[in-house]
Amino acid sequence: MHRYLIDHPTPTFGTIRRACLERAAPTARADAPVAILCHGFTDHMCTPPLENLATALLARGWRVIQFDFNGHGESTGDFSSMTVENEVLDLQAILSRHSARPVALAGHSQGAVVAALAASRAGPATVSALALLAPAPIIRDHALRGRIFDAVFDPENPPPTVPVMGGRFALGRDYILSARNLRMEEELSSFSNPVCIIHGSLDSVVSWSSAKSLLEARSRTGHGTHDQWHLLPSTDHNFAGSETEAAEIAATFLSSL
Repeated sequence: MHRYLIDHPTPTFGTIRRACLERAAPTARADAPVAILCHGFTDHMCTPPLENLATALLARGWRVIQFDFNGHGESTGDFSSMTVENEVLDLQAILSRHSARPVALAGHSQGAVVAALAASRAGPATVSALALLAPAPIIRDHALRGRIFDAVFDPENPPPTVPVMGGRFALGRDYILSARNLRMEEELSSFSNPVCIIHGSLDSVVSWSSAKSLLEARSRTGHGTHDQWHLLPSTDHNFAGSETEAAEIAATFLSSL
């Protein structure tokens, strides 16, 4: 187990110190495949279901990298300054350290959006495959509609901060303005390597149909030949009670390529 920090300048709010955790089984080969895992909104690097995925990948001989996005966990930055786009910058900083050969990316919820955008922009020579757990393409629609979680606001002129989740967190205006321009479906459709999406049938945060539409869009481009779709019954956005099953599906998919 190796913990380290990455200092990386950003164009808008100075240098961010990103907390990272890198693990491999004692028997892992020197050239073991690498997976970078991206946590969801308000989470941190070791929260389920991604910690379950890390365990499943480590058991298969992978090297696993987890990290905290800016404003989350042990990384620096203010949560209210976080946007999806600057989380993409966080991931790109991690990716830049592992450019010798392609790596796999996995993400949960907003982290799945970040992984998809980063993979599409880096290209298939950099990212070998994507495993997306309950991805949230609805972020853009919610920002345009003026409603995110329990917050309601003027989408044309959002306030400086928007309290969400009962006021426990505050989104900044830049989050909303940036989210209005996200094009996850279009960008993911340009990614030519395989994608696996796993979703819970009882997800009340992101409809499974919106996630499945991502793969349907990919199939129209001809890039979805080896994609996989898994809808897990009787589980929610965080795969409660099915964390191990979701992790095993994702790990099996990535290990089969």
